[in-house]
Parts: sequence; structure tokens; C-alpha cells
Amino acid sequence: MLGILAVTQGSVGARLRRMVKDLRAERDQVSELTVAQRQIEGLLERSRQQNEQLRSLQNDKDALTSLLIHDLRAPLGALRANIEWLKQELASTDDPDIVDALVQSRQVTDRVTGMIGDLLNINRLENGDMPFVAEEKPSRMILEVLHQQLTALARERRIKVELHAEDALLSADHALLQRALENISANALRYTPTGGTIRIEGIVRDGQLQYAIRNSGPVIPAHVRATLFEKYVQAGNAQDNRRAGWGLGLYFCKLAVDAHRGTIGVEDVEGWPTSFVLRIPGVVGALRAA
Repeated sequence: MLGILAVTQGSVGARLRRMVKDLRAERDQVSELTVAQRQIEGLLERSRQQNEQLRSLQNDKDALTSLLIHDLRAPLGALRANIEWLKQELASTDDPDIVDALVQSRQVTDRVTGMIGDLLNINRLENGDMPFVAEEKPSRMILEVLHQQLTALARERRIKVELHAEDALLSADHALLQRALENISANALRYTPTGGTIRIEGIVRDGQLQYAIRNSGPVIPAHVRATLFEKYVQAGNAQDNRRAGWGLGLYFCKLAVDAHRGTIGVEDVEGWPTSFVLRIPGVVGALRAA
């Protein structure tokens, strides 16, 4: 009996020692978890403070950008008016270089004005502050205006501008779409060689309005297409980029198309080295073909 009792006591004692050891280990783990929790809470608080500082800096940047945009519009408008006046006054000059310089100056002024407008609209679209005005209007109206504008700009470089459009009643923000298509058309005009061709299309497919701007300029490489519509990304070589702007035009187009829950991309089309295609939902009904 004494032997059995001794063995039992020894077993209980060993078990108790193991329990005490386990409790100490659990206590140490709890202590470590408490320290880790405090460290995580400190990191989260510092992160929150940094986020607030970044948000404040972003708000200051947006406010400064808006002020600069509004302040630059007036002098650019005056500059363009003076260039137009000089061009008219010197229309009969025998020096074609002077006329060409004025034409190029006007085009650069228009491009900078468009870039400024893009900056303002991009900030509004990113912040959700730009009103979306959906109206039911014939889709061909946008393309007819675009065709007239592009034909006038392309005439001096003997670029042919074609128009093919099916007319449909489209529920969309037509002013926003027009600005997006103008940006893509300006991009097409910039890269189309003298004597080349630009084609403007608008067709109805599966309840969507498919807009396309095609041109006979250089092919956009596949590795560039993946990031082409991101902010501050430009296509073309370094020399082209010095003339192209800030890489905001196509980013604005992407925001405008996203606002319509549509898609935009560069697609391979036989006979056309470059084709930008926008698909916009919201076709209410077909009107006529032309």
C-alpha cells in the first residue's frame, strides 16, 4: 500500500509540476501578446496620423491645382485671341513660315487649354464631385461636331478624316463623352503622318454604342497598351512625348468612360495600325444609319 501511495503521489506531483509549467508558459504568452497588441495599436495610431496629414496635403494640392487652372484660363484665352488676330492680319503675307508659326502657336495654345480643362475635370471625377448629366440624345451629333473640328485641324497637313456612324438614341452625359472623344481625336491627329487618314465611327452593338477613332499612324506596342490609360503615362518616343503633354488626356478618357460604366481600349483592326474603341451602354433605340 505504501508503495502504491508513493507512486500515486509521485504521479500527481509530476502532473502538478507540468500544470504549473504550462500555466507559466501561458502567462508568458499572454504577456507577449499584450506587448504585441500595444505595439500594433501604436503603429495604427501613427498610421492614422500620417493618413490625416496626407489627406490634408492632398486637399491643399487640389485647392492649389484648382486655383492655378482658373488663373491660367484667362491669359491663355487672350493669347489665342491675339494669335488669331495676327493670323488674319497676315493671311495675305508672302512668307508661309510666319503663317505656319502662327498656326502651330494656336494649336499649342489649344492643346494647353485642353490640358488645363483635363486637370480640372480629372480632379472632379476622381473626387466624385463632377455632376453626371444623363440625357437622351442622338449619338451621331457628337461625331458630326467632332468630324467638323478634326477636318479643319487636319486640312493643313492634308490628313483625310472619314465619318461613318449609325444614329441611335443614347442615354449618356454627351458633353463628357464629347470631351473624351476630342482627346482621343487630338491624340490621333498628333500621331497621324501628313497625308494619312483618320476614321471616326459610331455603331450600335449589343445594346451599346461603340465609338472608334482609327488612324494610319504608328502602331502602339503591346507592352505600352497595358498602362496607356493610367495617370501621367504617355505613348510614343521621347521626342513625341515632349509634344504630347502631361499624359492626362487618355487617363481622363478612362475616367469619363468609367463614369458611364463602359470600356475603352486599343484594339487590333485590319487596315488600321491604331484603333481606340469605346463601348458605352445606354442605347435607348436606333434612329437611322448614315
